[in-house]
Amino acid sequence: MVEATRPDAPWPLTVAPDLAAALAGADAVITCTNATAPLLGADAMTPGRIVLQVGYHEVSFDAIERADAVLVDLWGEFRLSSQKSLFQMHRAGRFDVTRVAADLAQIVLGDWRPSRGAAVFYSSFGLNLFDITLAARVLQNAAARGLGTMLPLSGHPQGEWSW
Repeated sequence: MVEATRPDAPWPLTVAPDLAAALAGADAVITCTNATAPLLGADAMTPGRIVLQVGYHEVSFDAIERADAVLVDLWGEFRLSSQKSLFQMHRAGRFDVTRVAADLAQIVLGDWRPSRGAAVFYSSFGLNLFDITLAARVLQNAAARGLGTMLPLSGHPQGEWSW
C-alpha cells in the first residue's frame, strides 16, 4: 500500500522492513489499524517515547502497564463496550481509572506535562472535537517555533477544493 502511494505523497515515505526496524529510535509511535490482536508488546514502551493509539486493539496490556503515564482523550461510558486496548484492559480488571494521568482537555490547556524521559501511552477514542482542538494546538505551536511545512489539505496548490 505504501509503495503504491509513494509517488503521490507530498512528503517522503520510508518503508521499514519490519516492525522492529520501524520502532528503532522512534520518539513517537502512532498506531491506526483495525487489528483485533496487539501488534505492540511491552518492548515498544520505552523511556522518552509516546505511543498514540488511534486504532482498534494494537497495544498489549503489558505495554500499557509499562507506561509511566496513561492519557486519554476522554474517559466515558464507552469504556464499557469499546474494543480499544485500554478499555478491554479496564474491563479485564487490569487498569483502574485512577491511573489516568490526564485527559485531552488537561493536555491542550497545558495543565499536564509528562516528566522528562517518561514512557507515555495515549488512547484516542477519536472524539472529533478533541482531535481538531489538538491538531490546532500542534499547528499553532509548530508555527510559533518555525517548524514544519504547511501543506494544502485539498491537494490543490492554493488549497482550494475542486468541488
